[in-house]
Amino acid sequence: MQSSFPHITLQKTLCLLGIFCMHATLPFTADSPFWKLYADERSVAATALYSFFETLLIPSFIFASGFLRAHSLAHRQRAFGEQVISRAKRLVRPWLLTVLFWLVPLYTLFDLPAFNRPLRTTLTEGYSLALRGLFTDHLWFLLVLFWVTLFWLPALPIVRRTNQFTGLVIAAAAAMWVQNFGSGLTWFCFNEISGPILFFYLGCLAYWHRERVEPLLMRFPLPLLFTPAVALAVLSSLSSASFPAACLISSLGCAFSHLLSLMLVRKGHQALRAFAPYRYFEEHSFRFFLFHMPTCLLAFKIVNGASELPALVQIFVIFVLCFAATGCIVMASCRLETVFHKCCDSKPILRIVGKIMQ
Repeated sequence: MQSSFPHITLQKTLCLLGIFCMHATLPFTADSPFWKLYADERSVAATALYSFFETLLIPSFIFASGFLRAHSLAHRQRAFGEQVISRAKRLVRPWLLTVLFWLVPLYTLFDLPAFNRPLRTTLTEGYSLALRGLFTDHLWFLLVLFWVTLFWLPALPIVRRTNQFTGLVIAAAAAMWVQNFGSGLTWFCFNEISGPILFFYLGCLAYWHRERVEPLLMRFPLPLLFTPAVALAVLSSLSSASFPAACLISSLGCAFSHLLSLMLVRKGHQALRAFAPYRYFEEHSFRFFLFHMPTCLLAFKIVNGASELPALVQIFVIFVLCFAATGCIVMASCRLETVFHKCCDSKPILRIVGKIMQ
């Protein structure tokens, strides 16, 4: 994460933290197949909480990524091929390594059902599903962000040479095309990029107009914060009505989370960072994201099997256990990486492997 924009770091961190909580609700959510396979019954509150998070979190994270991409484009000129390779290293490589060495083995070991991974799927079948981009679990988001970035890499320079309204038209047209005609293009989650194309561009707009928005927020904080918040609360029930309505509501969510992060980074961020677990999560949030599944589902099986707690209490306990367990995994992965790099420095063969992995 880029420290030159601490509010973007905060926005992305809070989104990833919220994703932990969202995934803790999965076994109880009505629209998810997990409640049939894990929990005894659905929870209305958990379903509402999941719907709110789904509307807000992923769109806001993609919005923040668009903000950073616009900044990179303005300050660092690189060839198209170099940018594609950079994005592949940042997004596709972690997806591949995590799927191969973490997700498929663990889901097979504990025989956990998941999207596109039925019960009793063998290790070979799991790898086949993963390498075809079908079983991606929570890492679908990395593939979607890669496709969206790939779309905007050649388009953003065109927008900069014309006008920003052109970019909005391109974003809306591309999103509608994928939504209407790309549903069958399931290859590595390509069919999931319709809304993210728009949210990414909105992040670019936020970057280009930041010098106007930020002083305005300092002058009129309450109206600028509460207007999207109220609109989000009023319109949230319409998110499933149509694709344009869902995009509008998620766009309001992006605006709200961005403005809230701008406020919190001035009043409250330091207090958050003084809390050691949060500070560690912020510094290693990407690793937390990679490793928190299926840890979350395993935590549910432990909690649900040990006692008959209300669904919301179980969700809280699952969140805490998942955070603690994933934190231990992250610390171990950091330690192993340090040891591996030391070995690379002393052994030529491992040095070659290390360069490939970098």
